[in-house]
Amino acid sequence: MLLVAGAASAADKPEFGEIGIDTAGMDKTVTPGDDFYAYMNGGWMKTATIPSDRSNYGDVARLREQSLARVRGIVEAGGAADARKFADFYASFMDEAAIEKAGITPLKADLAVIAAVKTPKDLARTMAALERKQRPFGYGSPQPSFPVYPYVGQDAKDPTKASSELVQGASACRTATIT
Repeated sequence: MLLVAGAASAADKPEFGEIGIDTAGMDKTVTPGDDFYAYMNGGWMKTATIPSDRSNYGDVARLREQSLARVRGIVEAGGAADARKFADFYASFMDEAAIEKAGITPLKADLAVIAAVKTPKDLARTMAALERKQRPFGYGSPQPSFPVYPYVGQDAKDPTKASSELVQGASACRTATIT
């Protein structure tokens, strides 16, 4: 509740303008009937800079970065007892010395399950079990701290293909994948 209340008060002032169609991203030199995608997005495609570590970047990514920064500010501020719990939890993830000291000990049980895979059938069962562990209540559910989980989705480098990926879980960087 505190995070939501804090985020709401920080968002009182709109930062992205009014709701509507962003005509600045359009390329009105293109005839809509010839190439509607280029007409609607051509201006953005000509001027946008996508960071080299990403396959895409736009308003959604900027909103996510802004949201993460706001939540981080709320958590780091601590304050009231419940907010202090969030701050302490966050601090535990940022305590690199404690993480280094623990080493792989917290991962040993999960690594043993992975090491026990001997056949393709074992692999399928293990991946399904890891997926259930990662998302115990289905897609969209909160993700527990787990190093990797399987995912099949649109290929980031070729949108005409699907790819299977091992995605880093909540205990790691959220955007990196191994394809």
